[in-house]
Amino acid sequence: MLKGRNKRTIFAGLLVIGLITLLFWRFHYFLRDLEEYCGIKTIYDRAESMYRLGYPPAVLAQTETAADGSGSWQTIYSTDRDADPKNAMPADKRIDDFNEWVYFDPKTGLSEATVHVVFDPKTNHVESISCVDLAEGSTRHTCPAFLGVEDGDTEEQLKDKLGKFNQQRYDGALKTVRYDALGVDFVLRRGRIYVLRTNREKGNVPIIFWRFVLTLLAPL
Repeated sequence: MLKGRNKRTIFAGLLVIGLITLLFWRFHYFLRDLEEYCGIKTIYDRAESMYRLGYPPAVLAQTETAADGSGSWQTIYSTDRDADPKNAMPADKRIDDFNEWVYFDPKTGLSEATVHVVFDPKTNHVESISCVDLAEGSTRHTCPAFLGVEDGDTEEQLKDKLGKFNQQRYDGALKTVRYDALGVDFVLRRGRIYVLRTNREKGNVPIIFWRFVLTLLAPL
């Protein structure tokens, strides 16, 4: 009787160790996925980003705001002066003079989605990586999935996958939701995601782990 009880105790102990090991490795890959999107990582600088994605076909100028505060915008410039002289960046500028680089659809090469890489002007390291579905909420999934979330997902599907978000902000017809610990944002239009973004700034590891556990429990 004692031997059988010992066997069960050993088996239970091994099972617990196995589950803890599995949880550790899943969390390890979860952390890795948090810092990488669209082929680059938030730890990269400009040189490494260009090495990974190539020369950016377009750049975005700094945000400008109307004098009356009625709106804001960013001017987009082509980096190929021969192909698009009308919208080319100023002759005295280089791509390193702009903090936001734009790449076209990473899957098909068509202009169905764009990847935006924003750099910190002080460190020249990646500040955020975004993919924008130009169809604005279609169900075609033109952007790479991120943490299991895809463009075209509904707000309910997002919560099912990552749990409840921490912040939400409305800007006209758009709604931006943020998961503070994960450092990720999603922008929705008409109830569907069309922008997926990961930021370099994230919560500390214990807080990220708690959010990781919530993502495991969210589908239950």
